[in-house]
Amino acid sequence: MAGVLTIAFGLCEWLSPSPTWPRSLFARRTFSVCVAIGMVLNFGMYGVLFIESLYLQNVRQLSPLAAGLMILPFTVMPTVTARVIARFSSREHLRIRLVIGQVLAALVRVSWD
Repeated sequence: MAGVLTIAFGLCEWLSPSPTWPRSLFARRTFSVCVAIGMVLNFGMYGVLFIESLYLQNVRQLSPLAAGLMILPFTVMPTVTARVIARFSSREHLRIRLVIGQVLAALVRVSWD
């Protein structure tokens, strides 16, 4: 159902004379790719949070509070690291840093499992 509603929203935005986001933004390949990657990462993150909380409560028999405290670093770290990285970011070697960051995030996640 969510997929159908997303497509309907996109169609309404595309046909609207005054869309929420200017269409010229999506004409830029970099912007479109970043939006797509952001959507995939966010859907993945929220899926992991949901499944992990069920796992911690039902399989590991933790209380909801304990499960929430175990998941807390996973939810806080993106906010903290985004603030720190924003101070040190520049446009030089941006693509390399993005790839390295995603690989490190995947390695950390795999090592926890």
